[in-house]
Amino acid sequence: MTGNGMYLLAVVPVDREPPALTVAFDPPLSFRPVREGRLSALAAPTDCADWTLDRGERLTVHLHAHRDALLRLATGWGAFVPFPYGTVAGSEGDVRALLATRSTLFDSLLRKLDGCDAFEVDARFEHEHVLHGVAGADPGFRALAGRAVAGGPDAADARSAVEERIGAWLRSAGPGLAAACLPVLIEHARDVRHRPPRTPETALCGLFLVSRDRQTQFLEALDKLAERLPRGVILSCVGPVPPLAFAEARLRPLWPAEVAAARELLGLDASASLVEIRRAYLFAAVGAHPDIGGTAERFRQVNEAYRLLQACTAIAGASDDTPGPSTAGRPDDRP
Repeated sequence: MTGNGMYLLAVVPVDREPPALTVAFDPPLSFRPVREGRLSALAAPTDCADWTLDRGERLTVHLHAHRDALLRLATGWGAFVPFPYGTVAGSEGDVRALLATRSTLFDSLLRKLDGCDAFEVDARFEHEHVLHGVAGADPGFRALAGRAVAGGPDAADARSAVEERIGAWLRSAGPGLAAACLPVLIEHARDVRHRPPRTPETALCGLFLVSRDRQTQFLEALDKLAERLPRGVILSCVGPVPPLAFAEARLRPLWPAEVAAARELLGLDASASLVEIRRAYLFAAVGAHPDIGGTAERFRQVNEAYRLLQACTAIAGASDDTPGPSTAGRPDDRP
């Protein structure tokens, strides 16, 4: 994606627009509101090539600038919906079209975020607890683990087998732990979003939005839950943190050929809606999953195609075959 565009920072209600905001990107960007109905998007004119070629130290500078701008919003301007890092619309008209086509979604998110703080909760098995659980379920596991660390000719195969058996144990034990934690915490939360596990032992990783008048009950429930969990399970909580933690840092251009290949992989045409994309993804993911006859590479390709089409459709509004704004693909630095 090249040429002039609009870098998107956040969506805010029209009646709570911040003043003009200059952010220390390289070069600096000056954000102003682009209004459509009850919503405003904070956007800044930019050269799209700056975001498709971002690398190295410059990427680090931009990630910190994006995060700092969101922190400035979070500390003085109430609820807002953050855009992922690197979201670039083609024109001001595209920004207004995005606000118009996604107004219901943005309104819903703003209502959820208003008057809330976020609490990040992880439930994790201690490593020794995992090993003990696997050994109890698999009598030959200790011998296999011994071969894995002995350094013999079959050590590599043994290590792979150890990892597979640990993974299988976590997949069977993890849902039970999540099922024990989630109902207790959701009772006091307005919303919850799951995140990818941070470590191989993580069974629950969620960001809970809690109204400020319910935070005492939420933290008390967390303490009681931690007392009831079995030994070997660590329940940790960080918060309150600004709701901007819902944003992920992502950067990669959506090339038309990639979008077409993703649609072909999932058996979709250019007019597919988000609901149809998700339905096709679930069908393809079942057949591609390594546990039921697929391969890890095929499963990765299906997931990547789904993420790409989600980003493309959500931001471009699925209005044509062009990929629209540049987004997706590098979720390793979060605001």
